[in-house]
Amino acid sequence: HFEFQSTRLGPCKIRGISGQFRTTGSTLRLEKSALRLDPVGAIEGNAEVALGSELELPYRIEFQVRKMDLVDLFVSSGREKELLSGRLLGAGVLTGHLYQGLPLLTDAEGTVSLHAREGKIHQELPLFVAIAVASDRFDPFRYREEIPYLAIDLVGQLEDGRLHSVFLSLDAVSLGLVVSGEVGVVAPYDAEA
Repeated sequence: HFEFQSTRLGPCKIRGISGQFRTTGSTLRLEKSALRLDPVGAIEGNAEVALGSELELPYRIEFQVRKMDLVDLFVSSGREKELLSGRLLGAGVLTGHLYQGLPLLTDAEGTVSLHAREGKIHQELPLFVAIAVASDRFDPFRYREEIPYLAIDLVGQLEDGRLHSVFLSLDAVSLGLVVSGEVGVVAPYDAEA
């Protein structure tokens, strides 16, 4: 069993990491692990890292998120503004390589499935603008600052530092859309819809 107390992991504010570890040959496995975010919430999963190279360390991560509040996730990520609220559930499998001095997701590939429920999309989020342009039912005078939603579902493919939506749907009281797009997961964090 291991437990590390920490305040940062890259740009994210965290409370620590815990779980179980074991090694087989040159492979390190982290099992039943939890990345505890600050102020609250956790990302749980398993990770496997092939040790032995000085230049790159291949990894595989399986993760899940259960009932995380999106506001807490934005606070943990260091964002000053809340862009999206609601409850988040999801899971994913990512593979890539760890390189000294580069972000974890630099060359990551994999699939993620994220589901947000009962929240609001705030005007600062680029998705807000994309919805306004794409929808013939969107009334910008009714929603000046935010759009309330019932469900947002995303199945995405991570590749080349970008998350590409395979399927993205938005279910709101007066609005329903199925759109596609992509967003950068490493700098620059630009979005296209």
